Amino acid sequence: MGKRLRTGGTIGVGRCRIRFDFIFDGRRYRPSVLIAPTEANLRRARERLGHIKERIAAGTFSFVDEFPNFRDLDCVPSIGHAERAIKSSTHSSFIANPAWPKRTLHRLR
Repeated sequence: MGKRLRTGGTIGVGRCRIRFDFIFDGRRYRPSVLIAPTEANLRRARERLGHIKERIAAGTFSFVDEFPNFRDLDCVPSIGHAERAIKSSTHSSFIANPAWPKRTLHRLR
């Protein structure tokens, strides 16, 4: 059998991302951040995940504040209508800006 790694809920993905893994409102989420997965950064990510879990337990965690670029943010059940409206209007203003290069617009959609 293979070796099982204990990552503490954080794992390096490729050369430039760290992925978090936690349960929020009964659903598993695995958002990632654009940070190189060095040993020091993974240690800090585990500490950050510990703070996230504490805030989830206390009921003060805001998914939008912690992971504003999460691709499925609209599917997170605890996001209020006001936060969704802000995210969608911000997204629309980015797409409406003709100064953005085409490849950037493609990634935003």
